[in-house]
Amino acid sequence: MSHLTLMAIDPGSSNLGVALYTIDSTDGNIVSTHAYTITANKSKFYSKELSKKMGDRFARLHAMRCEIADALNQHRPMMCACESPFYNPRMPNAYGVLVECVYMIQMAVWDYNDRVGFIRVAPKEAKMAVGAKKNGKDEVQKHVKKMLDVFKLDVEFSSLDEHAVDALAIGYHAYLKHFKLEQTR
Repeated sequence: MSHLTLMAIDPGSSNLGVALYTIDSTDGNIVSTHAYTITANKSKFYSKELSKKMGDRFARLHAMRCEIADALNQHRPMMCACESPFYNPRMPNAYGVLVECVYMIQMAVWDYNDRVGFIRVAPKEAKMAVGAKKNGKDEVQKHVKKMLDVFKLDVEFSSLDEHAVDALAIGYHAYLKHFKLEQTR
């Protein structure tokens, strides 16, 4: 059995959700899914010295880029899906940080292999993929939890935080759009 890997990322400058979908290349079905969260200031790549020199946001984004590079080299995905930055009028400064974060992720993917597909998934598309109709992290978690048989998680759902769960939803949108084979009737 031949497998393909899809990496999905929920971007953030402090916490980054990652989901790895293993997909059967013959029938397009999900074989397994792994999800986790990277916390920048707990990363082995985070440097207090770099933080003092260049600023903490730079140090966190650098650590995230190195973590993503490691994950890319370890799991060798053929596609990466990343949530696109969104503007929230209640937190306008967060938009700029998200743009920087997504750019950093895209550069890590490019540096890894310029032939790996990189797609951006709108937050609304990720929510719709798992059936969530309302806004809010709890809504996405509730719907993802109902789909555990689809995801075939290799970790306990209760161990996942909102970032890892969002990465699952982002990846599921990409899976449906780019990997799921049409079922014959």
